[in-house]
Amino acid sequence: MNASNSNGIPTLLILVGLLGLCLLAVLLYQQTVTPIRPGEFVAPAGPAPLAPPVPGDEDAEAGNTLVLELMLDGTIRFGDRSIPLDQLGAELAKTHDSTQAVRLLVPPTAEHGQVKAMMDQVSNAGFWKIEVDVAPFPSE
Repeated sequence: MNASNSNGIPTLLILVGLLGLCLLAVLLYQQTVTPIRPGEFVAPAGPAPLAPPVPGDEDAEAGNTLVLELMLDGTIRFGDRSIPLDQLGAELAKTHDSTQAVRLLVPPTAEHGQVKAMMDQVSNAGFWKIEVDVAPFPSE
């Protein structure tokens, strides 16, 4: 007894037809997609320099933004000082007005946990205008 569907077409013939369609689809895909070979992909040159202040951002235009930079060793640099991350909130609370805008510069290789800890320290010190930017080059 030969297996067939309700129209009387043998099952093996149906499977061979489906296999042929799959093969045709693979061949068409290979003809239309251009693979990227080693050396053909060129990565972007790097991050663009920091953008100028956005028009309408009064704090940035007036120079009232406090800039804090996360260094590769985990310390925070602002002005000519460098302090440990865990002391950032206390230091900001006693030396700066919490209505001031804060820009956090972080290196492209910074870990998410470091950036979040830095934001938490600034937020816990009472600052609510916080901006995070990627530094144009890794800090040392």
